[in-house]
Amino acid sequence: MSEMAAKTKLPFKPRISGPERRERIEAESARLFAERGYQATSVEEIAAAAGVSRAVVYDHFASKRDLHEHLLRRQGRGLLEAVAARAAGAVEPEERFRLGATAFFEYVKAHPYAWRMIIRDPPLDAKLARLQRQMQQRATAILAATLATDPKVAAAGERDPDRLVRLAEALKWATDGLANWWYDHPEAPLEVLVESAMDLCWRGIERTRDAEDW
Repeated sequence: MSEMAAKTKLPFKPRISGPERRERIEAESARLFAERGYQATSVEEIAAAAGVSRAVVYDHFASKRDLHEHLLRRQGRGLLEAVAARAAGAVEPEERFRLGATAFFEYVKAHPYAWRMIIRDPPLDAKLARLQRQMQQRATAILAATLATDPKVAAAGERDPDRLVRLAEALKWATDGLANWWYDHPEAPLEVLVESAMDLCWRGIERTRDAEDW
């Protein structure tokens, strides 16, 4: 090999594996969906950000919707598991709720895609919208199960079988609303969000525990 050829030879770039390409596609698409929204992000932009061709994206996902559904399931499952696992680390219902709220806001901060696509921006696609509703229902069920660990709250719910579900639904949307506010006020410390959730939600639950119905 001549000296000139040695100088102009391009550096060797090892090929990345299929799983690595898939992980890169998922990571970059999640980032773009979070920044721009699902509708405004194209497959071409995802491919360019991931450093692969458009064809490679389609090797792993049949369509942009298929990719979005995969991410929605993955991130939604991750969010629910994080909240449930953290809440399970306490015995007292108040502490379970505080730990669950902390895990929720931590996940929202670390995974803006999960927050935007699960909570803030309902999918326009009917199939994805059903999937999102299912995740919201599971979140309500987790909160209802947390409330049921308090004997007084559970006893009050015996008079009305749907009471715990309604309370859990209200708590869930209150914390979702705080997460939406946080998007416009990212300077607010996470601890402030947890404190606000406890002030609003748990104070009301305490009155319910003492049978102070409206």
